[in-house]
Order: sequence, then C-alpha cells, then structure tokens
Amino acid sequence: MFNHIKQTKSAADDPQQKIKEARMKAEALKSQKAGICDPVYKRLIENMMEEHRNDPMRTALVFVNSFDFAKEDIEEYMEENKIYAEVFEIDRMRNEERMEYLNCINAMYGTRTLPAIFIKDKFVGTLDNLKSLDI
Repeated sequence: MFNHIKQTKSAADDPQQKIKEARMKAEALKSQKAGICDPVYKRLIENMMEEHRNDPMRTALVFVNSFDFAKEDIEEYMEENKIYAEVFEIDRMRNEERMEYLNCINAMYGTRTLPAIFIKDKFVGTLDNLKSLDI
C-alpha cells in the first residue's frame, strides 16, 4: 500500500559533513564575537581599496546602512563633487558577513561606526569629515 522511494544520499545528509559545517560556523561566530578580523574579509577589503587606489577617476568606497538618512546626503555630495562612489549597504548582507566586514573595518581603521567613507584607499570616516577635506 505504501510506496517507498529509494533516496540517494546527498552530501548534506552526510553526518561528517554536517559536523564539519557546524564546527566552521561555530568558529566563525566565535571570531565575530571576539572582534577578530577574518583574513579572507581583510583581503576582500584590501582588494577593494587597491581597485580604488589604482582607478584614474576620483572614487570612493562607502559602507552604510540602507536606512541611514546620511546615505542620501553622501550620494548627493559625491554626485556634486564628481566622485564615483561604490556604496555597500551593509545591513542587506547576511549577519555573519556584516559582522566580518565590521570587525575588519574596526581592526584595520579603528572604527565600527557607519557610515564609513574611504576616498581612494584613505579612510575619511563620516560625511562631515569628507566635507572638511579639500577635494
């Protein structure tokens, strides 16, 4: 009366794989809580900075929350001053990713405060700091 369908065992069903994934996730959470900068994310940020440093145009890299009212002011300022801005709405990332980026920005530049603005590869900080520069 019951149809039994033979199922193939996938990698996700493998108990060893599940244990390995759980350990990796636990390590990631541990480093996030400790505020340690993951070398992978550090390298990602360094690569972004290098791209902006080598770009012949005036460029900026901005980490901001999508709901931050300053985001629109930053975009407007960049447009008015002909600065090409690459904007990362960090709150739209997965929680683990967001924490890794914030930990690395803190470790590398001494801040977890958003928005975090970089002109070329130099940390500027906030919009007020940017406006005070002679660009």
